[in-house]
Amino acid sequence: MRLISGALLLCAGTFAQQQPDAIVDFEVQLKPGEPIETFAVHVYRKWAPKGASRFLKLVDDGHFDGCAFFRVINRFMAQFGINGDPERQGRWRRKSIQDEVAGEHVPKSNTRGRITFAHAGPNSRSTQLFINFGDNSRLDRENFPPFGEVDEAGMSVVDRLHVTGEGGPKGPGPSQGKINNQGDAYLSKEFPELSKIVSARRRPEALVPHRKGDIDGDGKLDGKDTAILEHYARLRGATLAPVAAKPAEMPAAASGDDGFYVWFAAATLFFVVASLRRRRAAKES
Repeated sequence: MRLISGALLLCAGTFAQQQPDAIVDFEVQLKPGEPIETFAVHVYRKWAPKGASRFLKLVDDGHFDGCAFFRVINRFMAQFGINGDPERQGRWRRKSIQDEVAGEHVPKSNTRGRITFAHAGPNSRSTQLFINFGDNSRLDRENFPPFGEVDEAGMSVVDRLHVTGEGGPKGPGPSQGKINNQGDAYLSKEFPELSKIVSARRRPEALVPHRKGDIDGDGKLDGKDTAILEHYARLRGATLAPVAAKPAEMPAAASGDDGFYVWFAAATLFFVVASLRRRRAAKES
């Protein structure tokens, strides 16, 4: 029985780890005039709940649309998140979030593909993020908790971002201060070759069982969810039905996706029991 219980727990744990709370599709232009390419960020709230929540709010606000990858360093990381409109950037920049609380999240390491917020000290995360090109686990002790990751297929796009080197004035890349103050006017004139984000939107298919259809994660099916769906549909050239005509509280759980897990657990149990019976029969014979 212990073997059976262990097998079921292992299977359940594996599925739980693989299910993201949200998936955000990034459309990027690696160089001016080149075709649009895409990569996806898989968001896991348990890794860093405050960081994940802030990231999704920025996505839903359209904050990353048009943002440049202004600090891209080979074998280190790709940094972005300063909006080209200084006024808009200033509003979000002034609303920094608190650090994650020990015991309230499941910290992950800064390995290849993981994404986290940049910061200037305690409780200073605002809009800037970076994606790790390699193993930057040394940053873990400096309070850079990842909240999501880009899979290897997506990293094949991230790996080809325009390399800027270190930012000014220490390096040849753009000055963060000037981007904050002058926005796109500065970047377009001085650094027109930068890779840019065309759009970043939640993927409607990335829904967990207990939030069926609740795209923005506020526990309700309402017009906000419909707006996100419609925008995504326009991007993909599809049409989708509204989520709900009126706001409605979400149920605590949904049975549709859970049915698969029940079936899988039952099938696993069947094969484990059958295997044990065959072993016992072989010994007795």
